[in-house]
Amino acid sequence: WLGASQLARLCEALDARAAEMAGMPVVFVWTELLKAESAGLLGLADTVVLAASESEDVRAMGAGSDPMRTMMLLLEYDQHVELELWRQQVHTCGICFSEKAGSQFVHTGSCDHAFCSECMGEMASVHVREGSIVELKCPRPDCRAEIGAGMLSRVLDQGLYERWVRLKSQQILTAELKNVVFCPRCEEDGEDQ
Repeated sequence: WLGASQLARLCEALDARAAEMAGMPVVFVWTELLKAESAGLLGLADTVVLAASESEDVRAMGAGSDPMRTMMLLLEYDQHVELELWRQQVHTCGICFSEKAGSQFVHTGSCDHAFCSECMGEMASVHVREGSIVELKCPRPDCRAEIGAGMLSRVLDQGLYERWVRLKSQQILTAELKNVVFCPRCEEDGEDQ
């Protein structure tokens, strides 16, 4: 995401520090330079403009030629690291109020709220068994976002998940097509409608 001239300036500064420290380890000096002085050396302001560029210095060649793709990869990596850190911490479930590791939680999918897998599995199972899938929403009263299919596939057994898919399909069809009626006998026999 840095321009070729910026990377070249950074390489020159690192080379100068290496020359000053001839014969001595420079890794820690380089680290301090990158942490403390890189913004000034690179001329970075409040806004960073991403653009592909070329340079004669081979070290100043960016690995990615598409700056937006590079930015997306950085954002994805950042989200992945944040999630891994979150999973290692202890959190309180908003349903059962038990403290558990983040790895025992699931995110609802449509919002950022997470609850323990046990509570969400039990809640989802009850709603799917009763056929009240319209109530499969985030348990937080101030949110009520719809629970995602990915979360349901993690907390429901195969049979209940298949029932949810069938009920969700019916819900979508009846919302779109007003004259659709489903055969209750076929559903009782476990046949497709």
